[in-house]
Amino acid sequence: MSTHGPTAKLASENEWLDDIASASQTDRSAVEDTLRRHGIRAQATAPRARKVAFTSISFSGVKEEVTGRSPFHFDWQDLGTGLWAVMSDVNSRGKSSVLNILKAALQGEFPNDIKPDVWRWLSTIVVDLRVDQIEYQISVEKESANQSSSGTARLSRRSDNEWTVLYDGLLAGLKGHVEALFMEELGFAKLHAVNEAGTPYEHSWPAVAGALSVGGNAESKALFGELLIDGLPLRLLQLFIGMPWVSTLTAITAAKKILAPAARPANDPLAGVRASLQRIEEDLASITGKSSSAAERADLRRRTSSLDAQLAENLAEVSVARQTLQRLLEHHDRIRTEKLAQARLVQELKDERDACYVFRNLRPERCPACEADFHVHLAPSNDEHCLLCKSALPFTEGEHQDARLQEAEQDLKDIGSALTLVATDVAAARDHLKELDTTRDALVSELDAAQITLSEKSDDVELRFAELDATARELKSLLGDSSDTPSPLDLQDKVVLDAAEKKTRAVIDGLQTEILRDVGDAVKRLSTIFGVRNLTQATLNSQGHLKLIQGGADTSFSKLTKGERLRVKIAAALAAVEVARARGLGRHPGLLLLDSPGAEEVIDADFHEMLANVSRVAHEMGGVQVFIGTIYRLELDDVVPLSHRRHARGEASLF
Repeated sequence: MSTHGPTAKLASENEWLDDIASASQTDRSAVEDTLRRHGIRAQATAPRARKVAFTSISFSGVKEEVTGRSPFHFDWQDLGTGLWAVMSDVNSRGKSSVLNILKAALQGEFPNDIKPDVWRWLSTIVVDLRVDQIEYQISVEKESANQSSSGTARLSRRSDNEWTVLYDGLLAGLKGHVEALFMEELGFAKLHAVNEAGTPYEHSWPAVAGALSVGGNAESKALFGELLIDGLPLRLLQLFIGMPWVSTLTAITAAKKILAPAARPANDPLAGVRASLQRIEEDLASITGKSSSAAERADLRRRTSSLDAQLAENLAEVSVARQTLQRLLEHHDRIRTEKLAQARLVQELKDERDACYVFRNLRPERCPACEADFHVHLAPSNDEHCLLCKSALPFTEGEHQDARLQEAEQDLKDIGSALTLVATDVAAARDHLKELDTTRDALVSELDAAQITLSEKSDDVELRFAELDATARELKSLLGDSSDTPSPLDLQDKVVLDAAEKKTRAVIDGLQTEILRDVGDAVKRLSTIFGVRNLTQATLNSQGHLKLIQGGADTSFSKLTKGERLRVKIAAALAAVEVARARGLGRHPGLLLLDSPGAEEVIDADFHEMLANVSRVAHEMGGVQVFIGTIYRLELDDVVPLSHRRHARGEASLF
């Protein structure tokens, strides 16, 4: 896998707009108006990644089993990054139910994949999660012994140790609020699509969240996510990799499908509607370009995009600065500890020297045992022999002690100098980090101000334009695919959109080719490690189809066995995270739910390698959280820490 960043040249927004204007032979202001009316925004820079992680899950209710009714309560606190496992010694002990509750909370849709009997038993569910450093809580209350989807839900956000309620109402209304929350927090753009009738629609958070769960639908033949329609596997991969311009291209292709003309019968019963639409489009054309705020809003959007890119770069610098400061602080602590130990040694040597001096200068006149006067027996007084025993005094010992003391004092001085230098480095690192934090705060403030201005800034002409545009869209929906000869405005839009699609594809094709090659190589390597036999090549094409060569034969992902598909799907999920990390473009939320990956004919050695690589990617990426539901195997002991497990032993259940 390539470890280098993107080599393809990425255009700026101004270059992109100029190229479209030149290719379509249209004034740039008209190009901007066309793109704005169709909801197309330039995404020249991939927004910064944000991480999602569960912090706790608890639920309770009353079981209804053959042996009778019994209350239960499941509580798992202090969840964080890394690999986490729910396991049991035998099947049907609640592993999938725990993961399905997490998945339902992530999508805001209950009961979703929760088994009907488990959903009937449940009465309360509380799931806490974190998006970067912002904490959220999703809670559900319902009557136990009720299998319907009725109940109440609450979505809350924590700020300054207080919870702010974002939604409090019926369970059915939770999904929309959770969807809006995650799309906004993670900065994901909706994936545009158009059905066969020409009606536009969008894929949003449910499609994205579906790609974070692997193993729940073993029959799925989609490489990423759960759906094959609208090229979702490739578009989700592009989203997670964080490729610039991808959301722009999808919006352009959807707008082109909406504008595509269709046949109409000669006798037109919708002539009146069409005439009204023509008048409105003429009014739209007459006021296009008159809005003084349109250019300002375009400038603000460009400024917002630039600020977002600067903030992403600043956050990377802050991370490096924090790591540098932490290393210096640890080095400072080690030297300080060494200095304290050396200072103690110096003091001990001084005490030892002084004690020897005191004892050698004693001049006793009586026996210390019986106090008898032995003055008459004293040896002649001199500095070379002991007064009592007449033995020669060891002068060399004092000299040796002085040498040791001098050496220790010099070492203490050297350590003190080193500590001073490190303290200077720590102060400089703190100042640098403070400067970066100040820059970050300024960028955040300016970005927030620009976004507020964008949400509020408008004038009468633009409001009038918005009203006419909404009416025109409503009339177009009535006309459906029976539109007559396109209006001049539609013709202009088609020319602009054709040029925009061509230029946007040219911008991203080179980068996409490189990324798809890297992902294909990573999928092959990881799939082989996970036990997919005789795999010699894996190629991911521009349509999102994974072509394989297995045992010398051409095949594809959809033609693999169910067990092979599961392993390749896990490999693809990890490959997306690896490639995104290597290229520095990653926008993967850093959350994966793997349900029973060892169930599909995976031998113990392959299972161990699979989990070891999942754990490795989670560790190397940092901020990645992976949940796995599996039957207990000895191979888990080397991969999943005891503190990261919930294990139902023997015939026991998890709840």
